[in-house]
Amino acid sequence: MSRMNVSEFCMGVAENNANLGREYRRNLNSLLEVSEKFHSDARIPYEKSKVRENTLVIESGHQPLFLPYPGIWKKAFLAEFFEKKLKSMGRDAIAFFGFLDYDTSSSKLLYQNRIPKMNKHGYLNIGLRRPESSEIWKRFNELDKPSEEKWEKAVNEILRNYISSMDVEEIAEELWISYDLSDNFADLNAIAFARICKLMGVNVYFFRSSDVQKEKVFVNVWKKIVDDLDKFNLLQNSAAENLNFPDLQTDEKLAPFWYHCECGGKVSIERRDGKFVGDCRLCGYKVEIVDSLREFEKLSPRAIMRNVLFFEGMKTSVFITGSGGSLKYGLVSNSISKGFGFNVPKTVFWESVDVYLGKEHKAAMNAIVKEFGLSDNWEKHAILGKVESRRRLIAAKINGSSDRRIRKKYLSHYKRTSNIISAASSLFSLKPSIVDVAANVGIGKIIPAWESSISQDGRITKSEIGEFYRLDSEVFYDSPEVLKVYNVFKELEKENTKSDPLGILE
Repeated sequence: MSRMNVSEFCMGVAENNANLGREYRRNLNSLLEVSEKFHSDARIPYEKSKVRENTLVIESGHQPLFLPYPGIWKKAFLAEFFEKKLKSMGRDAIAFFGFLDYDTSSSKLLYQNRIPKMNKHGYLNIGLRRPESSEIWKRFNELDKPSEEKWEKAVNEILRNYISSMDVEEIAEELWISYDLSDNFADLNAIAFARICKLMGVNVYFFRSSDVQKEKVFVNVWKKIVDDLDKFNLLQNSAAENLNFPDLQTDEKLAPFWYHCECGGKVSIERRDGKFVGDCRLCGYKVEIVDSLREFEKLSPRAIMRNVLFFEGMKTSVFITGSGGSLKYGLVSNSISKGFGFNVPKTVFWESVDVYLGKEHKAAMNAIVKEFGLSDNWEKHAILGKVESRRRLIAAKINGSSDRRIRKKYLSHYKRTSNIISAASSLFSLKPSIVDVAANVGIGKIIPAWESSISQDGRITKSEIGEFYRLDSEVFYDSPEVLKVYNVFKELEKENTKSDPLGILE
C-alpha cells in the first residue's frame, strides 16, 4: 500500500485530465439549481459557480442526523478543504454535500445523539425519542417535525448541560431558526447542519437527494442502468462474492431502487413479468410500474445504485465517505461502475479521534483520582496497581467481617471500583455530538484544528483494493499529551476485571 501526504494526494487528483462533456456540465448546472433551492430554504448564502470543462467535482453526503458527531461534519469540511487545495494548484473545483432525506426514519441518530456525562453509562442522550409506531418506516422527509413544545424541551436540555456557554447558545439559536424554516423532520436536521456548518466556517453546495430525483437530474444515467438490470445485479453479486460481502448479494429479480408510496412508505421493488412490482408494508398499496422513467419522481436509488448513479452523473473526482459500512457499499458500487464503463472516483475516508479534555472528561479523571487515591501519574501500570491495592483492601474487610450490613456496604464499594472505571472508559471512548466539542473547545477553534491536523500530520494510504484512500490523523484541540489519557482509559477498560480477589466482577 502506498502512503502520501495530503498535498501529494491532491496533486494526483489535479493531474486528472478528463474533461466534463456537455451532459456532465448540464447535470452539474442542474445540481447547482437544486442546491440553490436548499440554500434559499435554509437562508444561507448561495453564489453559483461556473462549471467548466476542466472542473473537478468533490462530493460527500449523509443522512440528516440530529447534531451528529464530528466525523459527519468532517465530511463536509474535507470536501471544501480538497476544493480549496485543488484551486490553489490551479485546478477549478467544486464541492457538494447531499442530504439523504428520503431514507426511512428508523435510525435513532436521526432524533438524538450523545454527550459525555460522568454517570453510570458515561454519556447522556440529547434530543428526542424515536417514534415507537410504524412512523419509523416512513421516509424521513415525510415525518412531521416535532411539536414546538418537544423541540423547546430538547433545546433547553442541551442548554442546561452547558450553562453560560456562548457557543452552545449560538447553536441553540440556529436550532430554533432551523425549526422555523423547516416543513418536516429531515429538513429540520438538514437545515440545522448546513447553518451550523456556516457558523463553523464550512461552505459547500448543500442539496437534498429528494430534489435531485424530482428534477430528474441524472435521468440519462438511470436509464442506462435500468435498461440492463440483469447486468447490474450480476455485477453486484460478483463483486459481493469476490469481496466476501455475502450480505450485499442481491436477488436477481430485485430492482436497485425504491418506490415512494403516497402514504410515506418506501416500497421494495422487484421485476416480474416485464413489470416492476411491490407491496407497501405500511398501507398495503400494490405497486405496478411498466416504465420507471414515467414514475421517476416517485423512485429513489438503493445505496449501491446511488453511488453508481451519482458518480457517473456528476463525474465525481473525489468522494468523501465514512469509515463504517458505507465502505463496503462503495467497493461494490465501484465494481459495478467499472463493469458499465462509468466513472469511478477516488474515495477518501478520514480515520481520526477528537482529542480534548472537556468538563465531563475532567470529572471522570477526578472520579478515578478520588476513588483510587491517584497522584498525577497517568501511567496504566501505576493506575492498575492502585486498583488492585484498593480491591484487596476492600476484599479483606469483607472477608474479615461477619456483620451482614458491613459486608453489604463494602461489597457495594468493591463493585463501584469496577463500575467507575467502566463509566469513565465509556466516556473517553464516546464519539460525542459536535455540541460538546463546541462547548469545550469553541466553535471558532474547530476548523483550524482540523486543518492543522491534516495539513501537518495527515497521511493518506491507498488501499490494495480499488481507488480507496484512508486519511489518518488525530485532531488535538489541547496538548497532544492528552491522547495519553485517552489511551490509558482504553487499556483500563480491557484490564478492569483482571484484578478481582472476590471473583465477582464481569
